[in-house]
Formats: sequence, structure tokens, C-alpha cells
Amino acid sequence: MNARRLYASETIGMPIGWSRNGEAVYVVDSEPPRVLKLSTADGHIRRVARMPWKPSSCHTVDGDQFVCAVEETESDVWFSDLDPETG
Repeated sequence: MNARRLYASETIGMPIGWSRNGEAVYVVDSEPPRVLKLSTADGHIRRVARMPWKPSSCHTVDGDQFVCAVEETESDVWFSDLDPETG
């Protein structure tokens, strides 16, 4: 088996897929949220996309276009005067 580390990061989120020519792997790095292209030949890293939030999942079919799902959580706190008789 011929295995070697292409990229070391504690924040890397997930592999997305291979490039069309099979010479690179796309991954999502979560800090900062971005898509990286890692060369399998020499480990060269190139950022191909920056995202405003960390995606929960990303996919590519052809290595040219990506689909990423981004979740945003919003919490609201409301204050109201309650009528003691009606709750």
C-alpha cells in the first residue's frame, strides 16, 4: 500500500470528491469555511471557494461544480407582559 498524507488539519471537515482528471481531491476545511483542491501528485493546496458558513454537506459529481448545504441557526427571545389571569 502506498499511502501518504496530503493535508494535515484539525479542522478539516470532509472530502467532497475527485477532480475530473483524477489528479486532485476536493475537501471542505471548516476554519475558515472553504473548499480546497489538493493535488495528489505533490500535495499543492489551492482554495477554490470561500463560504460564509460551515456547510453541513458538500458534493461534486464532475469536479467543476459543487453543491453545499449550509445551515444557519437563529434563536429569538421574546418578552411579553402576561395577564396573570389568562397565563
